Amino acid sequence: MLKMSREKDTAKKSRSSNFGKAEIELLCNLLLKYSKVIESKKSDAFTWKEKVEIWNKLTSEFNSKNNGFPRTMISLKSKYETMKKEVRKKIANNKQELYKTGGGTAKPNPLTPVEEIIYNLIYLSAVGLSARYDDDSEYYSSKYSCIFRIVFRKLEFKNTLKVKFYIYYLNSVAGF
Repeated sequence: MLKMSREKDTAKKSRSSNFGKAEIELLCNLLLKYSKVIESKKSDAFTWKEKVEIWNKLTSEFNSKNNGFPRTMISLKSKYETMKKEVRKKIANNKQELYKTGGGTAKPNPLTPVEEIIYNLIYLSAVGLSARYDDDSEYYSSKYSCIFRIVFRKLEFKNTLKVKFYIYYLNSVAGF
């Protein structure tokens, strides 16, 4: 019994060939077709069963349209997960590049067309939801943000008439 388990451990797994560009594009097009089910966040039994059926259907379509090596459902899912990880990593690096200190312009690494497709499929999980009341970055990104900062520092926030007056003044008289 012990001898059999060692034989299984030492046996080499057969490795399939790498995905080519045409195979990746075909996979992305099929993922777009079935993205509603594949990227569903539900986790009940019906959804899992539906996902398995869709992955089986996707695999059969992929193998019928692919001229190369036939792929298994496991290899297609694995490739998709790997592509999602790569896109998330690239987006995180681009975001990090924007916030680097030291001056100069940011040098983001642009996404390829295939990565754009994957990014659009996983947008919310890659970027996340924006918080409405998290910070005032949207407020200060307006065209007269510097003036608002100065005005609001000098005003008492309780006196809304003064605030409304300055907003009116900035919009109409100052030409903002």
